[in-house]
This record gives sequence, structure tokens and C-alpha cells, in this order.
Amino acid sequence: MNTDIFIGLNRFLPRRWRWAVKRFLRLNQGLIHPQLNCINFSSGPNIIFDVGANRGNFATNILLRAPLSQVHGFEPNPEIFSIFEEVSNNVGKNNGKPRIIANQCGVGSSTGQAEFIINKAHYTSSFLPVSEGVVKGFPDTDFSEVKRVPVQVTTIEKYAVEHQILNAKLLKIDVQGYELEVLKGCGEFLDRIEYVFVEVEFKTLYVGSPSWRSIVSFLFKRGFHPVTMTGFCLSPDGELLQGDLLFKSNRSYD
Repeated sequence: MNTDIFIGLNRFLPRRWRWAVKRFLRLNQGLIHPQLNCINFSSGPNIIFDVGANRGNFATNILLRAPLSQVHGFEPNPEIFSIFEEVSNNVGKNNGKPRIIANQCGVGSSTGQAEFIINKAHYTSSFLPVSEGVVKGFPDTDFSEVKRVPVQVTTIEKYAVEHQILNAKLLKIDVQGYELEVLKGCGEFLDRIEYVFVEVEFKTLYVGSPSWRSIVSFLFKRGFHPVTMTGFCLSPDGELLQGDLLFKSNRSYD
């Protein structure tokens, strides 16, 4: 399916709908966009990390492409997690093992407890407050803060050790400005991940969020190279706000 048609039509929609439509296209890019087809999932059962699982859109979509894989998803928002947990239960099992393991927690650079900010537009909720940049970009979207809740935070490295995970095919990160913290928390386990699919910001959308250059530089230094970019999100004025970058490790996994 060609998303250019949807992107072209999106400009004629009311402003209050545009963010939601673009968000839908990005969350469902596993089906709509072919870019992830470059990942070979046919080698057998694979481990996939879905950090910022939301309602499980990405997890269910990637399983259509990689039916033998197991997705370990993380969603800290307690209200959204209940939906994700139901979705994970509905997708069933492979050889007696759940196809999706749902974890109600955040992921960062260290373990412990942190304050999670829940916004009225739930898909903008984050460990970081929204900036004026995102408010100006989508003036008709309600980004107002509803409440703050304490949530448990783990790291990918710690989780992998606890669950005896030796390597992973893909790490997907979509955590509204907290992406670099997730990468830092991978520690040495990042060397055991073949692909990283990460959201980057070209404008400061969250207070204290890293620039796209910081994320690219971090992954370059850790031995990854970019493969493709997709999921562009534009402001109503046509400014590039964010997108999703796919990186591949320089190491051989054959």
C-alpha cells in the first residue's frame, strides 16, 4: 500500500485529525510500509523488543511478518497497558510460548522508579513534558497533562539477563523523547542486537529530549549503520518533526 496517497490526502483533513492520521500510519508501517522487509526473519524464531508498545499495533504487525518470533513489549501507561495486555493474550502461543510478552514498565538507562506523564492525547505521554514545539506544530491537538504516575523502569540489559535472552533480532524504540536513555540502558547487550528501529526528532518535541544527531552518533559509535528511514511526521506548515530510522549492526549474524 502506498502511503504517499495518505500523506497527500492528509493535508485536506482538519488540523485536529492530522496528528492522529500520521501517528496511525507510523504505528502501522509494518503493514503499510515495505521498509522492514529488508529484515530477514526466516532464519527461525527471533526475539523482538518493542519499547513503547502502546496498544500493541507494532507488535501484532511485526508478527505478521515474523510469525515465529516472540515480542517482548514494554508499556508504562497503566491505562493503555490493559489494552496491550489483552492484545498480547489474544495472539496466542507458538510451541507453548506466548507470542507477545507484555511488561507494564518503562525502559531507560537505569532501573528503579520514575514519574510518567500521562497526557490527554495518550500517544504523546512520556517521561518528559511536551515542549512548545509540538504544541505549535499541532495547535488543535490537546496535549494537556492529565496526571503523573510512578512507574517501574528497567533496562534492556537487565531484562535480557533476567529472561536469559542471548540476542535479539530487532529493538524498536518509540518512547517520545526518551529513546537515547533506552539505548544507553542496553549496555553491552546492544552488541547482541542486529537491528534498531528508533524514532528521532528533528524539532525539539519534548523538554530535554535528544537531537536526532545524538542518537545517530551513539549508534554509529556502537557499530551500527543506517539502512532506511520512514514514518515521516510533518507539521501543518510542512516542517519535518520526526521520523523512524532503521539501523543494522556492522557485525555478522549469519
